[in-house]
Amino acid sequence: MTEFEQDNTTDIENIEEPITITNSNSMDEESLNQIKESFLLFDQNNDGYITKQELATLLRALGKNLTDLEINNLITNNEIQNNSIDFDTFIIIINQIIPKDTQNDLLNAYELFDPENNGFIKVNEFKHIMTNLGEKLNTNEIENIIKDLDPQNEGKIYKNIFIETLL
Repeated sequence: MTEFEQDNTTDIENIEEPITITNSNSMDEESLNQIKESFLLFDQNNDGYITKQELATLLRALGKNLTDLEINNLITNNEIQNNSIDFDTFIIIINQIIPKDTQNDLLNAYELFDPENNGFIKVNEFKHIMTNLGEKLNTNEIENIIKDLDPQNEGKIYKNIFIETLL
């Protein structure tokens, strides 16, 4: 039994560090374990289920701020009975939320660097962005990314390839 199974509180501060949820297709074992531990933390009576309200709170703790209507739609769309959500159903819900969020986030990021809305970012601009903003990448890492994002070596990173590659 883990410490989260033994602890019946829903104190969000018990989550040691923020959980980064990535595209569900590439969710690694560590992320899955963190989500499972968080789920168990919010399973107040240790029966393997969380309620609709606990779902909303848990999603907020995981950085997903859904409206009550969105939560209700998830409950309805997943045919959840008695507002009892088991871990497998919770993962299905996470998988329904992540791709939409990820694609929107990528589009927003891309549009920041394509202010003229050309549909592409120049490779030189992309290199500048990658070396000066956020987590600094070395030249080799950037070149490897560019190989994927500019496969025809045109000096342009097109929006559709950017989104498809990073999803």
